[in-house]
Amino acid sequence: MLRQRNVLNLETAKTALLLVTALTTVAYAAFFWLSCRKIASSFGARRFLERIGTVPLNTWHTLLIACVCTELLAADAALRLFLGETHTRIRMLTILVDMAMSLFVIYRLNFNFNELLFWSFVSVIQSTKETRHSFLAMSSALAVFLVTSPGITAILIPSYRTEHFLSVYSPEHQSMLQIGFNIANVLCLFLFLVCCIFIIAHTQQRIEEINTLYRRISEANRELTDTNARLEDLMLENARMAEIRERNRIAREVHDTLGHTLTGLAVGLDACELLKDEPEVLGKQLDILSQAARQGIEDVRKSVASLKPDALRRKSVIQAIREMIDTTERMTRTEISFDDEVPPMLLDEDEENAIYRTVQEGITNAVQHGHARRIRIRFTREENRIRILIRDNGIGCEHPEEGFGLRHMRERIAMLSGSVTFSSDENGFSVNALIPVRWREENAAAGRAERETEHAGRTDGEWPAGGTEKRDYGAADGGTLNASGGREEG
Repeated sequence: MLRQRNVLNLETAKTALLLVTALTTVAYAAFFWLSCRKIASSFGARRFLERIGTVPLNTWHTLLIACVCTELLAADAALRLFLGETHTRIRMLTILVDMAMSLFVIYRLNFNFNELLFWSFVSVIQSTKETRHSFLAMSSALAVFLVTSPGITAILIPSYRTEHFLSVYSPEHQSMLQIGFNIANVLCLFLFLVCCIFIIAHTQQRIEEINTLYRRISEANRELTDTNARLEDLMLENARMAEIRERNRIAREVHDTLGHTLTGLAVGLDACELLKDEPEVLGKQLDILSQAARQGIEDVRKSVASLKPDALRRKSVIQAIREMIDTTERMTRTEISFDDEVPPMLLDEDEENAIYRTVQEGITNAVQHGHARRIRIRFTREENRIRILIRDNGIGCEHPEEGFGLRHMRERIAMLSGSVTFSSDENGFSVNALIPVRWREENAAAGRAERETEHAGRTDGEWPAGGTEKRDYGAADGGTLNASGGREEG
C-alpha cells in the first residue's frame, strides 16, 4: 500500500512538473513574440537592436515550436506510462527524444529558460536509478543544465536576455512580468526537487523491501539447513531401522524354515523309536527324514540368500503349501487336511510369502508345541482379503503366550495391514488370520464369479467364515485332547 502511494505521488508530481514547465516555456515564447510585435508597432526596433547582442530568431516560429514540442513531451510521457517497466529500450529512446526537443526549444528561446530540461532529467533519474549507469546519467544531466544556463551562455555566445524585452514595458508591467517569470522558475525547481524526493523515497522503499526479502530468504535458508540436518538424521535413523527390520526379517525366515524342518525331524525321530522291530518301515522312515533334512538345509540356504522359500520359486503358493503338508504328514504321521475355497488369484511376492509362512508356522506350532495328531487348514475369500483358519486337536492352554514364531507371524501379517488372532480351548488351538490382497482387476473378476457360484447353505461340519470350530477330534483318533496343562509356543 505504501509503495503504491509513493508511486502515485511521484506520477502526480511528474505530471505537475510537465504541466508547469510546458506552460512556462510557452509563456516565454509568447512573451518574446508579443514583445517583438510591441517593439515593431512603436517603431523602436532600431534602438532595441542596439541594446542587444544578436537579432532574435523568428519569435512566431519559436512560439509554434514551443507548443508542438510540449505536446510531444506530453505524448512521450503518456507512452512511457503505458509501457510501464517493460520495453526499456523504447523508454530510453523516448527520453532521448525529449532531451533533444527540450534542447531545441531552449535554443529557440535563446537559453533564457532551460528549466524545461527538468522534465527530461526526472525521467532519466527514474529510469537509471537502479542501474550501474545512474551516476553517469545524472552527472551528464547536470552538465547539460549548467551549460544551457543563461549566465554561462551569455559569456560564450552573443544572446539577448529577458530583461531586454522587459524594458519595452512600463515599470508596473515590468515588475508583474518579472515576478511571474520568477515564480514560474522557482515552481519548476520546486517540483523538480519534489520529484527527486519521491524518487529517493521510492528507491529507499525498494531497498527496504529487498532487505526484508533478503532476511526472509536468509531465515528460510537457515530453516532449510535445519530441515536438511533433521532429514539427514532421519535418514540415518531410517537406515538403522531398515537394518533392524532386515535383520528381524532374516531371523523370521530362518526360524520359519529351520524350525519347521527340525520340528518334523524331531517328531519323525520320535516315531523311529516305535519302529525298532520293523526294520523295513524304519528304513523308509529314515529315508524320509534324510530327504526332509536335506531339503531343509537347501531351504535355509535359499532363505538366507534371497529370503524367499525355494518352494515358492518353483510353483504357486497353493502347490507349495500342499507339498509342505505332504512332507509334514510323511515325517510326523500327522493328518493334515487342506480346504482351499479361494479362486485363482494373482498375488504379489510378499502376499504369497505371508500366506506360506503363516501356514508353515501354524503347522509347526501345532506339531511341536500342541502335539496335535490332526490339523485342518481352510482358505476362504472375503472381498479382497483371504482368511486363513488353522485348527488343531492338540493340547490347549488357557492363556496362549506369543513366542518367537507367533510374534513374527503377527508382524509379517501386520506389514500387509492384516490381522491375526489366536485362541485355545480344551479341543485344541486355532489361528485365525485375515490377509488383505492388493486390488487387481483379475482378482475382482474372480471374486464376482465366486459370489455367483456360492451355495446358499453349508453342510454339517463346515466352519463359519472367521469362526472358531469347537470340535472334538480326540474321539476320532482315540487321542487324549483335554489335558489341563498349558502350552507355550517357542
